[in-house]
Amino acid sequence: MIQRESIIYNISEVYKQHVWEFTKDNNIGKRSHFNGTREQQFVGLIGEYKVREMMGMPGNEPLYYYGEWHSLPEIKSTGFDGGFDIELIGGERFDVKTMTRNVQVQDHHEHNIVASQIKYNVDYYVFCSLNKNQNTLSVDGYVSKFEFLKWSKFHPSGETIVRDNGSTFKIGPDTFSIETRYLHDPQILDGLASTMAVWNELNEGKLKHINYENQKR
Repeated sequence: MIQRESIIYNISEVYKQHVWEFTKDNNIGKRSHFNGTREQQFVGLIGEYKVREMMGMPGNEPLYYYGEWHSLPEIKSTGFDGGFDIELIGGERFDVKTMTRNVQVQDHHEHNIVASQIKYNVDYYVFCSLNKNQNTLSVDGYVSKFEFLKWSKFHPSGETIVRDNGSTFKIGPDTFSIETRYLHDPQILDGLASTMAVWNELNEGKLKHINYENQKR
């Protein structure tokens, strides 16, 4: 079993209100089908916002909104996003998937991806949980696309799933799911984008220095 620990953020009402108002004027569902309701897009954006902020994406200028400071990165609001949410300077692509829960995530809890979205050109999936009772967003971990396909289970449309408390629900579209215990520790993602940007600048500086020295010879 992979050792991991979720990174948990408090999500204020003001923060949620800002994201909800964004979804009022911006439909980010630009896929050919299953774009998600406004509520689903709202949940997905909270996860994307916090993961982008955690990874240190460039251009995250603080925004003062109704008495609180927030770091809200610019997101793609028009056109198809390519099926991914984050692209690092090295070209690595991440898709952030967020589910709502009423409890803190446990190792046997599952994270879902609609089957029709597997075709998109993504390198890694980052899975988050929005706890509605505690107003927290947990970044639960990540896996490569290859690992997801290896460890996930397929649920056909209409299958009945039984929750821990005995309640049931039916799967909508065909879906793949992976248990939290298979995810890698999300701590590695903390500041990853900013670190890679610095590393890229150092390498560019090194190359310029080497070229300069070669020109002197």
